[in-house]
Amino acid sequence: MPIQSIAFHQLGAFPYPYQTTGMGTALSIALYHGDPFLVFLSQTQFEDDLVYMHPETGRIMRTISSGNSNQVIDGMAYDTDLDGFWVTKGILGGPPDPQTIRLLDHDMTVLREFPQPVEKGFGIAVSGDNLLVSAAALPPPPGTPFDHQNDLYVLDKNSGAVLSRIEIETGHAAYGLSAFDGHAIVADTIDHSIWVLSPSGAIIAHCDSPPGSGPAIGPPFRGMQAIAADVLRDLQYMPQPLDCARGADSPEWQAGLCDPDLAWNPAPWGERNRIYIANESDQMIYVGYFTA
Repeated sequence: MPIQSIAFHQLGAFPYPYQTTGMGTALSIALYHGDPFLVFLSQTQFEDDLVYMHPETGRIMRTISSGNSNQVIDGMAYDTDLDGFWVTKGILGGPPDPQTIRLLDHDMTVLREFPQPVEKGFGIAVSGDNLLVSAAALPPPPGTPFDHQNDLYVLDKNSGAVLSRIEIETGHAAYGLSAFDGHAIVADTIDHSIWVLSPSGAIIAHCDSPPGSGPAIGPPFRGMQAIAADVLRDLQYMPQPLDCARGADSPEWQAGLCDPDLAWNPAPWGERNRIYIANESDQMIYVGYFTA
């Protein structure tokens, strides 16, 4: 089956809630007391802030420190069944911060923990009863071939057991990872592109023009570091413009564009989708959706 070319239609962008060092960023859509938030975390030094943002406006609604016991988080995925965040450790993980996958509650208390199957776990996503973890090591020197830099490990989220390893050909550095509608979304930092995978790991779509700046030549690479799909809200009942969230005073509302029954233009790829991309070069979070 040929790989479909898709585009990213940008709806808006939010500035990072705080400046980062370019060493790793995590994004997820989560429920907190029943309300959806875009949750952001990025490395400054070691102890980082978890920031809850309004998913349409980027307004900061809640901030909590990750604490000394949860340093250098590089991947984060919200689990609706357990109402917590699965997190991985990436570039700087190591003593005194062990290489483990943890389930954290909204106050950063560890609820569950098991060994990380790879030395450097960057992206993480929840897929039913399983976790997907991307094994994306730092690229070797120029001229040195890559070796399994983009493996995805499938784990049982109850036991941490490795169920399978999916070897995927998606470029160089799968730092960002999310999931929606049974598919995995991989954000490749070095190639500055996004890949969509079937449940079996087959590549079904490729976006070669995501918004934002590409990576630097050497570490820290910055560029596109995290991606999150909104799988919590029923987008069939949501209007396309972000500013509709501001209410009747917004120009979009007054222009009659906030009726959720209006077709999105351009048409989404498949069902309506909303994707968030964190770019460390720009210190921005881009919001939009995939189109065919």
